[in-house]
Amino acid sequence: MPRLAILMTALTAALLLAACAQKKMEEAPAAVVPAPAPAMMEMPSEAAKTIALDKAVMPEGGTLETATVVTGKDGWAVHGTKHGVDWRYGSSDRGYLRVSQQEGLEWRFIQVGQSWSILCKAEGTGADAKTYCDVLHTQPVTPNTMTTGGIRVADNGVCIVTDNTSEGGAVTVDGSAPHGLPAPDHCEAGDALKNELLAGKTATVNAIFGAKGQPQAITFPTTGLKQALALRDWIVDKYKSGDLSAE
Repeated sequence: MPRLAILMTALTAALLLAACAQKKMEEAPAAVVPAPAPAMMEMPSEAAKTIALDKAVMPEGGTLETATVVTGKDGWAVHGTKHGVDWRYGSSDRGYLRVSQQEGLEWRFIQVGQSWSILCKAEGTGADAKTYCDVLHTQPVTPNTMTTGGIRVADNGVCIVTDNTSEGGAVTVDGSAPHGLPAPDHCEAGDALKNELLAGKTATVNAIFGAKGQPQAITFPTTGLKQALALRDWIVDKYKSGDLSAE
């Protein structure tokens, strides 16, 4: 075979081999990037203490009531209105700051089942203290029963409040796609569900609320949640500045 023909044959073979190698590289599947592990809900330790609300340290616009028909002879209550929604805390509120879920509902008539109840805990003191707050809503699952259910809006996620630890539940806002919250903790970490609650008007929780039984649903308004989160931040700020203490 002439030398030129041999060179041409070798060159053609090399080109074919390169083309095949390139095709294999293009057809090779892209490396699969593992999905990030879900964020975990951060919980206070046993050393955390409850931040105590004080009648001498009030949010802006707060009013102190003492020894009235509402508070009782030896009782007291601090109350106010924030963006059209009344709030209250006092000697009969078991350490919670309660924010109404109904515009126009007067502070003295706020009940647990129609409010957001705020409770904060702390580890350490001063500006570097670690705080954990819950904005809680619970209500009877059916009227005149002892079984209650609801949701807990924490600093870093949302959880269903239920006595059942074996079956998951779901939270739906304004009829949108449900957020499944698996057992045993029934929590979704992150801000997605919280932001949906803030933008929505009603929330529905589906779960088995007793230790056993059938799934049930409760629906309640999200009115007042924005104000409750703002008052939660006020509690934390006042604790870190030394105006409130933990016990």
